[in-house]
Amino acid sequence: KGHKITFHRFGSKDNLYDFVKYKYGLKGDLIESKEYDSDNSLTEKINYKYDDENNIIEMKHYYPFDGSIDIKTYKYDRFNNEIEESYKATKNWINDYEIDDKYKFDYKYDKNGNWIYCLYYLNGFPKNITIREIEYY
Repeated sequence: KGHKITFHRFGSKDNLYDFVKYKYGLKGDLIESKEYDSDNSLTEKINYKYDDENNIIEMKHYYPFDGSIDIKTYKYDRFNNEIEESYKATKNWINDYEIDDKYKFDYKYDKNGNWIYCLYYLNGFPKNITIREIEYY
């Protein structure tokens, strides 16, 4: 069906660094990825869940080296734009996230239903504004 089933990463001397195996559901959605090191040891497993609109609503990361689990959940508006992302971690070892972070996105739309303004919040505090100009012909 044209889906990627394995992805290999190589180091500077063409040595295998690690690889990822992918598993898909009946609808063709990615439902699981497993990352292995060059010794074929599992380093991370991610399970994916989707809503009826095929938007990803949950990513559950499992790290076998210490048994920790991180979960990202997502919510969407009626236009399928992400409006909320929550992150729950059993440990704070990922630099990009804190334990229990919550991201929100506030959109304004034009008359054609395309977002033209997005205010991004992190844990209730505004962090970034994106403004888009769309020209219609």
